[in-house]
Amino acid sequence: MSQKLAQMWDKYADPLMQALEVRKGERSTSLQRDLQNRAEKEITDITAILTELQKIILKELEEPQVEQLTLF
Repeated sequence: MSQKLAQMWDKYADPLMQALEVRKGERSTSLQRDLQNRAEKEITDITAILTELQKIILKELEEPQVEQLTLF
């Protein structure tokens, strides 16, 4: 049995390695695309949060300051 498998390996090793290389390239491209999409989404989300924070800070700065009254 192992002799037969060894003979088959010699016949199919190169096509299998080529198929693995193709799949490796496809998977790498897919992962890079997913990471790029995730990075873009995070940039968008963080920009929205910081913009909202800026609006809140500017609104607070525009309000008149209240004079602190002394207790004694």
